[in-house]
This record gives sequence, C-alpha cells and structure tokens, in this order.
Amino acid sequence: MRGQGINYRIYSMNISEQQLNNMVAAVSVALQPLVRVVPMTAVEWADQYYYLPKESSYGDGEWKTLPFQIAIMNSMGNDQIRTVNLIKSARVGYTKMLLGVAGYFIEHKSRNSLLFQPTDSAAEDFMKSHVEATIRDVPCLKDLSPWLGRKHRDNTLTLKRFSSGVGFWCLGGAAAKNYREKSVDVVCYDELSSFEPDVEKEGSPTLLGISVLRARYGQNPFAARRLK
Repeated sequence: MRGQGINYRIYSMNISEQQLNNMVAAVSVALQPLVRVVPMTAVEWADQYYYLPKESSYGDGEWKTLPFQIAIMNSMGNDQIRTVNLIKSARVGYTKMLLGVAGYFIEHKSRNSLLFQPTDSAAEDFMKSHVEATIRDVPCLKDLSPWLGRKHRDNTLTLKRFSSGVGFWCLGGAAAKNYREKSVDVVCYDELSSFEPDVEKEGSPTLLGISVLRARYGQNPFAARRLK
C-alpha cells in the first residue's frame, strides 16, 4: 500500500483462540504487580464483607455498623492513629468490632496482627469460638484459608497463617514469652482490665506490646479496657 510517498506493509497472522487466551493470561500476570485495591475504611470493609457467625453471636447475619461504632472502628483501622484506648460498658459489641477490624487488617491491608486475651486458655477458646467461625463465614477470608477445617501447620489455636502470607496470632497475655519474637503490625487487647498488671515482673501488658511494635515497626498498639 502506498500513500503520500510512504510505504505501508500489512502483515497478518493466524492466531488460534488458545494462543490468544495464553497471551491474555500472560499479560494479566505481568500487570498483576501494578494492581492496587481501592482503599476502604474499616467500616466500609466490615459493612461489605463481615458476617456474624451463629456460634458466637446473638444473631447470625451480615454485619451492619451501628452509628456509635463507626468512629471506634475507623479509629482502629486508621494508620494515622497510633493508639486507641476504649473505656466502655458491657454489650456494645466491642469483641465483634475487634474481629471486624482484624479481618480488615488481614484481607484488605495485609497486616500481621496479634490479639491478646487475659490467659492462654481464654485465647484458645476465642480462636475456636470466634476466629475460626468468622473465617469460615466471611468469604474473602475463607478464600485465603485453604487449610480451613483440617490439621495444618498454618492452622493452629495460636496462629492462622493465610495464603497471602499474613499471620494472625491470638495469645494469652499472662506469659512474657508471648510478647517476644513476633513480627506484627498491630497489637490489640480484649478484656484488658482482666490482665495481670505486671507480666512475670517484665512490665505491663501494654508496655510489652508497645516494645514489640516499636522494635519492629515503630508503631503503637490499640488497647481496649472493659469498664466493670
């Protein structure tokens, strides 16, 4: 083909449907590192994905953040807020808020998290009755849990290691060893008023939690304190 003194050559080649699909797949893989999820707040994530399991809730079903819970959850999930200390009454849904924010950190922000309960036995019970049921009933968390329902090194009563590489620990706060050798971005406490004020003479639970984060990431934990 000639036009205005410029020579053009048109080439054609036959590409099978399989070859075309392979090309599309290869390009998709190559572009994957450039993909970024749309940022969401903790409340936006919870209202879209979070589900209350029947084993550990008054009523199972999709989570809907109540008006008074919005600021609390968004504060917990905000990277600009270093510490949240909540003094509360009973029956405000704190544990469920905590689990919702934990799911947000796991799935949306890919953060390693450590949740402390007052004792080792309380932590194991919490993992069995709350965490495992939540993972089962929240599809985006279940998708990251190929080990769900079977014995696996990534599925224990102290640690859930997701296919994304993110880890979630639930440990007792009465043993000093539980505050050591953990690479985490977030530390949170449930029933903090029930913790021993001095953990095996090494310091307060919040002080030990802060030292873990500062040593690793220069961040502070958020803490919850139950008002009796």
